Amino acid sequence: MILPPSAAGPRPPPADPNLAQCPICSRAFAKDRLDKHQAICEKSTKKKRKVFDPVKMRVQGTESESYLRKIKSKKPEKQVAPPKKDWRKQHEEFIRNIRAAKKAQAHLGGRRKGG
Repeated sequence: MILPPSAAGPRPPPADPNLAQCPICSRAFAKDRLDKHQAICEKSTKKKRKVFDPVKMRVQGTESESYLRKIKSKKPEKQVAPPKKDWRKQHEEFIRNIRAAKKAQAHLGGRRKGG
């Protein structure tokens, strides 16, 4: 992977006496072209580049383009995960309730046969 000059560190000064080094990007240019480059280099370092969207570029000019815009226009809503329920506690409580209901039923009405 090739790193940009800023990440790779400063470059050594050019060996050719006709070249001068840009103080912004450390690239070497002819001395008469350095002023022009510095103006462009300053502009480009101040601008933030847009994120490249390969899907948009690939679909541009096709029938699918109309669908892409519809999908992208919808704002994704933040999905909040529901709090996790402790199913084991719920299950144990459910079983206790059923057993208590059976005991209460047996106590109140007794078990009738032939009903």
